[in-house]
Amino acid sequence: MKLSGSFFIGISILFLAAGCQLIPGPVKPESTRPPAPTKADLKQAEPSTYRIFLIALEDSGRSGPAVGCGDSLVSVDIPATDVKTALQSLLETHDRLYGQSGLYNALYQSDLRVNRIIRDNDTISANLSGQLVLGGTCDAPRVKAQLEATLRQSTESRIPVTIRINRNPLEDLLSGR
Repeated sequence: MKLSGSFFIGISILFLAAGCQLIPGPVKPESTRPPAPTKADLKQAEPSTYRIFLIALEDSGRSGPAVGCGDSLVSVDIPATDVKTALQSLLETHDRLYGQSGLYNALYQSDLRVNRIIRDNDTISANLSGQLVLGGTCDAPRVKAQLEATLRQSTESRIPVTIRINRNPLEDLLSGR
């Protein structure tokens, strides 16, 4: 029996084709990408509205609770994911006046960061670090009011607030102790 050249070519092609199926190709690693966020995940990450508190200078308590040297404490709504983010936003505002509102930020010269906020049913504690700078004697009650109201998210709440900066009580720093 005589075999033709085309027979060998056909058999060769079959062997090659069969061989390609038997030899595994490169293995693709499983995706290391995290799963797509669910609607619940997205909802938690969306900013809500929180308040920061600023000072209406020489307002004599007309725009909010009286504080400082004849000033008022006024809230401003900002987008934030939680109270810590809202407080950090206040601390990172280094302009003397807040936007075009004319409201004063007594913390504008300070370089502070929020380390931790602990809130339970009866108290709020905040630990900050950095440098507190006051612009004069009237800034001490302004700073205290701004920080406490931002942590409470209200000027009316009577929840006790404890604030420490570099482990020192805020009251000691404001009084010069």
